[in-house]
Amino acid sequence: MAVTAVVDEIEQHFKSFKPATFDVNRQLKAIEAFEAQAMKGAEETKGKVELELQSLEKTLANIETARPFEDLTVDEVSEARPDILEKTSQLVSKGKWMPPGYKERFGDLSFL
Repeated sequence: MAVTAVVDEIEQHFKSFKPATFDVNRQLKAIEAFEAQAMKGAEETKGKVELELQSLEKTLANIETARPFEDLTVDEVSEARPDILEKTSQLVSKGKWMPPGYKERFGDLSFL
């Protein structure tokens, strides 16, 4: 009789068992909002990357079509970088014919 009582009790628990239900709508809405924000951020990043890529392609084309450095004239260099001409003019006006640190970096080229 004890065995049937145990079986009856187990059957009663089994029949009365109701799995817990959860409302996941709030979590789903949060996930959808996060996904929408992530997509917006991804689109912004995509636009920035495309602009950067265009800039890099333009720079690469400029580099590929540029003349070698040794073929440039002083006028072309000073036109491209006016700060070099300005710095050189300042050094020459002070009687300095070598830029600071030149001898330390490249050695003394004078034969005297």
